[in-house]
Amino acid sequence: MCSSDLQLPKAYREHRNCPSIYRLLDPQGQERLWVFSAHPLMPRIVSTDGGETWNLLDGKPGASINGANVNGVYSNGSNIVVSAEDGNRGVFLSTDNGRSFQAIPQFNGGIGWCLENNGSKLYLAYSMPNNPSASGIFKSLNHGVTWIKISNSAIDGLLADPNCNNAKVSPSPVNGSDVVFAGVVLNNQLRGGTFNGQPARGGFKLNPTNNTWIV
Repeated sequence: MCSSDLQLPKAYREHRNCPSIYRLLDPQGQERLWVFSAHPLMPRIVSTDGGETWNLLDGKPGASINGANVNGVYSNGSNIVVSAEDGNRGVFLSTDNGRSFQAIPQFNGGIGWCLENNGSKLYLAYSMPNNPSASGIFKSLNHGVTWIKISNSAIDGLLADPNCNNAKVSPSPVNGSDVVFAGVVLNNQLRGGTFNGQPARGGFKLNPTNNTWIV
């Protein structure tokens, strides 16, 4: 991108690593465009007018999000949640419109594969290798401040497998629905638990009627 053409901050030319861009709309109708770069010190630029103008939010030495490879962003007013799968990985929360981030202790050091939401319901696929109790599919009802695990032991075990190299969670697009879909990839193959005692390929679906997962 040419900063002169897009009226980006001059310092953006110094950003390194492939940037990721997100268009976020909060419940109040405020649209923001976010661009995250991993280096130096996790700099960020944000636009509130559809990309006409941009503000620079430089990273700070020692900040918890520095060097993270961002793969998921959720915004609700001043709260922003970021998941990262490489570098300084984990899940991070900002309560000041992205000016600063803190690691969420529950997810510190693991792999935040995916963030998705259905309205105010926020879902996360998270792996802590060799630690099923810390891994799983999680749900937040307060914009990322607190989380509860909603996955079962089969999903947790797959996410904790050191060979897990991707995972996705997708809530139903129907507003108000509690149906959730999840997929875990081991050694580049989608896994879905077991069938007749053998590993099954496919995903999982959460049945909200009895709060159980089916393959």
